[in-house]
Amino acid sequence: MGAVVLRLKAPPPWPLDLAALQPAALAGKSADEIARMTLGRVAVGDVFAVSAGDAAELVLQGGSPLLDCVGAGMQSGTLLVEGAVGALAAAGLRGGRLEVRGDAGDHLGGAAPDSRMGMSGGVVLVRGNAGARAGDRMRRGLLIVEGDAGPEAAGGMIAGTVAVCGAVGAAPGVLMRRGTLLLGTPAVAPPPGFIVGRLAGDGTFLRLLARALHAVSPRAGECVAAVQHRWLGDLAALGKGEILVTGGQAIPQHQRSG
Repeated sequence: MGAVVLRLKAPPPWPLDLAALQPAALAGKSADEIARMTLGRVAVGDVFAVSAGDAAELVLQGGSPLLDCVGAGMQSGTLLVEGAVGALAAAGLRGGRLEVRGDAGDHLGGAAPDSRMGMSGGVVLVRGNAGARAGDRMRRGLLIVEGDAGPEAAGGMIAGTVAVCGAVGAAPGVLMRRGTLLLGTPAVAPPPGFIVGRLAGDGTFLRLLARALHAVSPRAGECVAAVQHRWLGDLAALGKGEILVTGGQAIPQHQRSG
């Protein structure tokens, strides 16, 4: 049996909260039962054409920046979106895998409106760009953005790994406490609150990280292989996080610390 497939009939006229549409919630339901589920003021069947299948895998065909909270709170299974998503995708994700073959809005993998913590497990892969505060207050898991990301990526991060293969906005890693932020665009100087550190030992950690990321996104794995700099911080928080940066201008040895 194939995946459950929800095909978007037309772009929605207003933002829709799709948190209810995740593999565990659809398990054992027929196409008619799924179509009768509600998304605020509308039924699922008003927005999507529904094809039943194995709910361990859910496919959303078609996307829109007005589809909010896609995969929010998901605990298991696989959710594939063939298009863009809006804000709060994978907010509070605890397990499973979300792949977005398009762009994502603000707070990707961040904290849900009723929570103080971001995603705490699972894997998120965005093939396009992401908005502001991707990985906001993330506790655990892997989040990869193959395109660009907005300001404050990995802001308030507690643990886990965030990789941005393209350009990143202002203040990456702001108030980061622990965890790893990988930046695939060459940069020269660390952001405020970070100091220059040494790349660890014989490179074993980077090889292991490259292998783990390559299994999800070959592009992210290639970024790890190109890492040249390591920045430590944010010193305004606990200060045990790290930003790994590819390329860029060499930093003189006398400026190195950490």
